[in-house]
Amino acid sequence: MVQLFLDAQSLGLRPYLERAGITVRDVTEILGSKDTSKSVQDKKIQEFVVSHQELTLVTKDKKFGKRARKEGVKVILVDDTEAVAVEVLRQLALVRS
Repeated sequence: MVQLFLDAQSLGLRPYLERAGITVRDVTEILGSKDTSKSVQDKKIQEFVVSHQELTLVTKDKKFGKRARKEGVKVILVDDTEAVAVEVLRQLALVRS
């Protein structure tokens, strides 16, 4: 089963991924709180995903992703622009049909 870990910058993807049946974990597990307005240091996130090798880190921070990969973490780099464009195209297709 694929389990994704979303960093704070990628939390907007959560509802879409969960609707697709993907198991999502995020920074709230590190914080111990559902308040995602609080910042979490990259180092803490990296330690968490390194200790949970079943996770795939989803981030738009290329430097952070590169550091995590060096630690053996599976990483997916996302681009907000691309994600928004895909969603707009999906919704346009729904409107047109």
